[in-house]
Amino acid sequence: MPIEVEGEVRVISREQFYQIDERVVGIVFGVHNEFGRLLGERLYQEEIAVRCREAGMRIDRELRIRVSFEDFVKEYFVDLLANFGGPFETKAVEDLINEHDAQLLNYLFLLGLNHGSLINVRSPSVERRFISTSLTPKTRKQFDVQMLAWREPTPAFGRLKETMTALLTDWGAFLDFRLYREALVHFLGGPESVIRDQPVFSGTRLVGRQKVHMLDDEFAFTLTATKSGKNMATHLKRFLEHTRLRGVAWVNLNRHVVEFTTISSG
Repeated sequence: MPIEVEGEVRVISREQFYQIDERVVGIVFGVHNEFGRLLGERLYQEEIAVRCREAGMRIDRELRIRVSFEDFVKEYFVDLLANFGGPFETKAVEDLINEHDAQLLNYLFLLGLNHGSLINVRSPSVERRFISTSLTPKTRKQFDVQMLAWREPTPAFGRLKETMTALLTDWGAFLDFRLYREALVHFLGGPESVIRDQPVFSGTRLVGRQKVHMLDDEFAFTLTATKSGKNMATHLKRFLEHTRLRGVAWVNLNRHVVEFTTISSG
């Protein structure tokens, strides 16, 4: 199985999730009022889980999700799953940021659920965000491939395209792009072979060295998830102008569209 969850998960309605959320958040407020906002993140998570169970709720703590493809394996752990269908991520940070939203959204995709709650207990009062999606595992596997500016100057380009397409077919789109990139690195030779220091120049002067994901000795690759493709292409060209690379294989995950582009130096 490409995506395996170590526990039972049930798809529930928005109304059912809100009922679960109201009970869990009430317990979170109680913990926050009693302990304040200076505990470590894991201590909050453990205490919330204990009190939810005492209130009669079914709680899966650090629910394991295993994502695999051939011999590649990546594991994720959801802080808390309440009553089989309510995932909660608890943070102890100064401010919630978009990356926290994206983390929970990634978990929703992997669990095949539509609603979750992000909670911050470090703020003076409990901060929370609802995270929702209408996508299902079936609709995530509906994607179009565009290769309007794709060339394959070396065989490595073909391997990249075939591997990326196979991952999307197996896992679906919309997952954290770093998961796909980690898998690509694995299948293209591993981190020691793929992630290499490349010199960056200003004219003939060496500015320094930067780690780059390499397809082979002359071409790099990059994976993004952006709607502003034109802007990204401009910056990739600028980067190439200051290296000795011949080009970049660029894969952009633009929602239901997967864009393969070859950008050459010069």
